[in-house]
Amino acid sequence: MKKLLSAVAMAAIAGSLYAASSDSLEISMTPVVTYSVAISTPANGLAYGNVNLNTTYISPTTATIINNGNVSADWKIKAAALNTWQLGATPGLDTVRVLAVLKSAIAASGEFDTSNDLLTTAEKNMDNVQFTVDQTGNNVPAAGVRLLTTRIDTPTDTSVDTEQKFRIDITAYPSSTF
Repeated sequence: MKKLLSAVAMAAIAGSLYAASSDSLEISMTPVVTYSVAISTPANGLAYGNVNLNTTYISPTTATIINNGNVSADWKIKAAALNTWQLGATPGLDTVRVLAVLKSAIAASGEFDTSNDLLTTAEKNMDNVQFTVDQTGNNVPAAGVRLLTTRIDTPTDTSVDTEQKFRIDITAYPSSTF
């Protein structure tokens, strides 16, 4: 019996000496991701020239927007007044309504929605509802191109007779933003 127990013990020890052992390692990497847009306009930007009060104008040309990042992106848009006239939902004294849409050609006046396409100082999504006719700022592929048409509804009255300027900013975000 002692010999049998010794043999079993030796077999158990021998088995544990040859038991398989495993370990693991991790690999890690961080992708180099660039979110960026480039906006191309005529030399003077989208110049409307002389405008009458209480009148609607469509930009005579479009701005070309390119996703020049290296991944798909969602775009957001906002605007800022640079002079006396201010942005507003309704034209008034020194208040202009500025609208913008993405379309493959210059948009017609009736293709703008005064609520969904209204530019304000707050960033808004250029999604499937806002700022869209037949193009969208949602999930724009790298090197994707969109055309932006603007519409202005001029003030009903003004306290100035000098050129008024506005800046439109478009920013790229990860394509899962909206």
